[in-house]
Amino acid sequence: MGLLQGRRFTVSSSLPVDVVRARLDDALQGHRGTFGASLGPAGVVRGNVRQDKIELVAMHAGLGIWSPTALQGWLRATPTGCVVYYDIDWPLTAQVFGAIWLGAFVLALVGGAAIAGYQAIAGHVDAAGLPALVAGCALVATLLFFGLVAVLRSASRDQVALLHGWLAERVQTPN
Repeated sequence: MGLLQGRRFTVSSSLPVDVVRARLDDALQGHRGTFGASLGPAGVVRGNVRQDKIELVAMHAGLGIWSPTALQGWLRATPTGCVVYYDIDWPLTAQVFGAIWLGAFVLALVGGAAIAGYQAIAGHVDAAGLPALVAGCALVATLLFFGLVAVLRSASRDQVALLHGWLAERVQTPN
């Protein structure tokens, strides 16, 4: 699970794994690959099906890599057909990028606060100003980061619904 904790879902099908794999593969003709997929037109699902692994991305114009619409799933055979287990979360590039920035903000917050506190305790109140300012700016940046995450999660709900519907339609609809 990712930086901002995606959720695990399942879709059951009465179809065998080979049929579901072929349906997904056919539906992705002309829409292969996930690299850069979030930069395309909205409402298009791109991806790959390899053996029992499924990777899909719902494209969302304007959100770029910050659209939490990457689906990773696995096909598993059952006695009555198959089950698709999948997670929807941010793409790995967004998780790494977000973790680096959040780590930098928190490091600046803790470091600035510690230095400002030390300077104040040591009686150098005039020297505590700049570290306190750094800590304050880092706190604001951290709060803005979480606000941005909330806004982007909300803005991309349609892409999450698109992935759920796209996958369920291909897995559950009989020919």
